[in-house]
Amino acid sequence: MVPVRVIVPFRDAQAVADAWFASLRSQTVAPAEVIVVDDGSGPGGRAYLGRLFEAVDSPRVANQHTVWRLITLPENRGPGPARNAGVAASVQPYIAFLDADDIWVDRKLEQQYGLMRAWPGLDATHTDEIPFLPDGSELGLTARPRRLTLVTALSNHVMITPSIMMKRATFERLGGFDPAFRCTQDWELQIRMARAGCEVQYLPDVLVRVRREGHGSHSANWRCYLSGHLGVVWKHRAEYRSRIGWRGWIRRVFFEVYRAGVRRGGALGFLLQVPHRMGL
Repeated sequence: MVPVRVIVPFRDAQAVADAWFASLRSQTVAPAEVIVVDDGSGPGGRAYLGRLFEAVDSPRVANQHTVWRLITLPENRGPGPARNAGVAASVQPYIAFLDADDIWVDRKLEQQYGLMRAWPGLDATHTDEIPFLPDGSELGLTARPRRLTLVTALSNHVMITPSIMMKRATFERLGGFDPAFRCTQDWELQIRMARAGCEVQYLPDVLVRVRREGHGSHSANWRCYLSGHLGVVWKHRAEYRSRIGWRGWIRRVFFEVYRAGVRRGGALGFLLQVPHRMGL
């Protein structure tokens, strides 16, 4: 068992949630704590969580000695506040995040915790991930920069939430996820991590499978994508301007609109792409 609390935000994810539960139970080392945060689920989601925690209490699961807790939020607040609530209830020195529609490879906790234990100065680690579709087919890997600097953080979405393990103290010092963002909270947090000079290590192993369509797939929601990414670029506009100048910041805005257009598709998606295609 390792001194890690796993935070799982959940909202009506019962159609796909057996996969995350199985992947968590199959870890080669067990976490000390798992906290599931019910972020305003309906009756079906609440019933599923009731059955889940009945299974957790069974001898077959309880013999792992992992402490499981359920926190119920009175209304839907979004994944960022749900994760913040889970961290606030933690007593472990390390935290990791697993979304209720994603899957961990069985050695994820072991490899990340081993690295952080061997390197006490680390604030966080993150890993490679591979996206997959509802039929199980996998998409291509996304290249990740090896080091987290402010320039790379501003230019690239380096770390995705389910791949992160970090010190709880670092998370609290940074103020956690910004509740203003329903999408792109992990990118916004990584910019603050880089600005604060956090020591982050990348593990070039595919230890996470990320669902790209279906329940909870904010990445496929072009409106959420656009509002989240433009929100990040606006919030950190001073850093963008100081690093790449006004023109570079404006180009970044058009680039995010362009990428939202690619996700949107159709005539409106094409119109969103026009400024970028014109080189503006």
